[in-house]
Amino acid sequence: MNPVHPSLLARAVNRIAPRAASTTADGDITRREWLFIDIDPRRASGISSTTEELAAAEALLAELTAFLTGEGWQQPLTCMSGNGYYALYPIELPNDAGAVALVKRVLEALAARFDTAAAHVDTGVFNAARIIALIGTKKMKGDPTADRPHRRSCIVSTPDTLAPVTRAQLEQLAGHGCASAAAKPALVVVPRSNNLAAERSGCKGCTPALPAKERALLALHALKEDRQAPLLIRWTLPDREQPAYHRLISTINALNCELASVIMVLHEQAEKASLRLAWLLTTQVWGSEVGVLCDWLLSSCSDLNRTDRKLVRQLRQRAPTMRKLPFDLTKPVEREPDCGDELGRALAISVRDALLQHWPEVRAIEIVVQETAEELDGEDPLHPDVRRQLDETKRTLAEVHEGFAPFAGTMELPEPEEDAVGIVRKLIETVIKG
Repeated sequence: MNPVHPSLLARAVNRIAPRAASTTADGDITRREWLFIDIDPRRASGISSTTEELAAAEALLAELTAFLTGEGWQQPLTCMSGNGYYALYPIELPNDAGAVALVKRVLEALAARFDTAAAHVDTGVFNAARIIALIGTKKMKGDPTADRPHRRSCIVSTPDTLAPVTRAQLEQLAGHGCASAAAKPALVVVPRSNNLAAERSGCKGCTPALPAKERALLALHALKEDRQAPLLIRWTLPDREQPAYHRLISTINALNCELASVIMVLHEQAEKASLRLAWLLTTQVWGSEVGVLCDWLLSSCSDLNRTDRKLVRQLRQRAPTMRKLPFDLTKPVEREPDCGDELGRALAISVRDALLQHWPEVRAIEIVVQETAEELDGEDPLHPDVRRQLDETKRTLAEVHEGFAPFAGTMELPEPEEDAVGIVRKLIETVIKG
C-alpha cells in the first residue's frame, strides 16, 4: 500500500516468490501515502459475510465518509473487499513513530464514533507495511455457501481528484479523542420542517422513519450537485416505502436521461428554425437593396440599351421584394418559383411549420416535468444542465416567433393537446416499468 525501499526488489526481481522467507516490514517503508480505513461486519472468524452483513459495512462506510467530507476532507477511493468495505485517503506522512501513533489515534477516534453492533472500523491496520488484497481477487474465507458466498473485490467509487488529507486535519480528528461509544451521535430523525436542510450532506436522518419522498429529494439534491447520494438513503429504506421511493427515483432518472435526449433533439431543431429565420431576414435585406438599385438604373440611366433594361427588369422581378407582407402561407410553394418572393415564402413556411411542431412538444415536456415537481413539493426534478437546455430551447423558439411576426402576421403558438402530453407521460412510464 505504501512505497518500499527500492533495494527490496532484489529479493524477487519482477517475479512472484511463493512462500517468501522474507516479507516487507514496517521499517522497509519509505513514507506513508495512504490512510486505510477498513470496515468489517461483525461475524464469526473464518467465514464470508452474508448480504445483510455486507450491507451493514457499506452503510457504516457511507456514514463515515459523509462525516469526513463535512469535516473538509476530499472524497476517498472506496472499495468492496469481498466481505466488507474500505476507504483510502491519500496522506503525506513520514514513516516514523509519530505518524504511526497519529494514524492509530485517527482509527480509534473513528471507531469510537461510528462502530455499531453490526459493523466496526478495524483499528489494527495502522502499521506502515499494511498490505491490501489486489482488486479483482476473490476472498475465500471458509467454504462458500448460498448465504455466505466467496466474492471478488471491486472498486466502488473513484473521485475526480485525489487531494491528500493534511496532517492538521488528521490531528484535528485524532484530537477528538476516543470518546465512548455511548457518546456517538445516533441516527435520529430531524423534524420534518428542517430535515432536508440539516441532512443534505451527511444523511443522518436516514432512519426507517424518513418518508420515501424526502429520501428521493436527498438523492435528487446529490444528483444536482454531481455527487454520490448517501448509501443510507437506500439501506435504511423500509419495505413499505420501497414502491413509492423507487417510482420517484425512476421518474427522476427517466427525466434526466431518456427525456434529456428528447430535449437535446428539440434544442437542435429550435436552432435550425432560428437559422431559417436568419436566412429569411437576409433574403429580405438583399431583395430590398437589389430592388432599389434596379429602380434607380431604370429611372436614371438613360444610356441603357434595350437588352440591358430587359436584364434589369428580370433581376428586379426575381429579387425578393417582400412588399406583400405578411405572406400568404396557405398556398403551396411552387416547385420552381419564378420570383424571389416565392423563395422567401418557402422559408417562411418552413419556419412556421417548425414553430407549430416544436413549441407544443417543448410545452408538453414542461407540463410533465411540472407534474413531477409537484410530487416533490415543488422541487425541480431536472439536473441543472438539462434544465438549462430546456429553457434555452423554449427561449429560442419564442425569439423565432417574435422575429417571424412581419412575415406571418398574428400567429398564436398552440398549447399541446392532451395526446402530446400523454406521449411524454407514456415515455416516462415505459422507462419506469422497464
